Amino acid sequence: AAAQRAIALDSTAGDAYAALGQVLAWEHAWAEAEVAYRRALQLAPTDATAHQWYALLLAYLGRAREAAVHSGHASQLDPLSVQVNNMHGMMLYYAGRLDEAMRHYERTVDAEPDSAWVRRNPWVLTNFSRIAAAAGRHALAVKLVEQSLQVVPAHPRPLFDLAYAYAAAGNLDGARHAFARADSSHAHYAVYRGLVHALLGERDAAFAWFERVGEWPLPSLVSLNCEPRLAAFRA
Repeated sequence: AAAQRAIALDSTAGDAYAALGQVLAWEHAWAEAEVAYRRALQLAPTDATAHQWYALLLAYLGRAREAAVHSGHASQLDPLSVQVNNMHGMMLYYAGRLDEAMRHYERTVDAEPDSAWVRRNPWVLTNFSRIAAAAGRHALAVKLVEQSLQVVPAHPRPLFDLAYAYAAAGNLDGARHAFARADSSHAHYAVYRGLVHALLGERDAAFAWFERVGEWPLPSLVSLNCEPRLAAFRA
């Protein structure tokens, strides 16, 4: 209602349409959200946030290559934003551009003036961990995600990434034990447990956990629809 009121007050405000798109995405109204984002970018083509949020919508829908284009625009428009660059690195990875994603995260984590903040931010570190694991740098991946767990020690999302690091190294038992540390009472536990089973090729167990999730958190949709290691599961 607030976004629609903003548009009623100024129908040329691109950021109002971007806000509407964000709300519609969280409501899973995908087609309507895309219409709102396209209108936002038509009115405000240099709005980094509009490009960032549209990229997320595209990722929710499994359109990783398009998502990387728009997250790239956002990164160019707002090069000092750690949040924008964090997301762009993941979109590069989902689009199959692993080497670029690795270089991008190395720059992001080492960049000034936000390097101290980056090292305290669990999502930058866990995402970088997944890229490192996919690139075969397993020790770095474990180090990064263990650092993130100092901030959120039992959150299922970074523990999924720790399981990913062990699985990428061929240690499937280690992956299972890693996720066993997750807080089973967390609202997002079921979906990340399902993702771990999918990662390990345990498809029946994965679906059993997914069926227990009434309303999936949007970040998990990105992994489910774009993560290269889950291609067989999606099939």
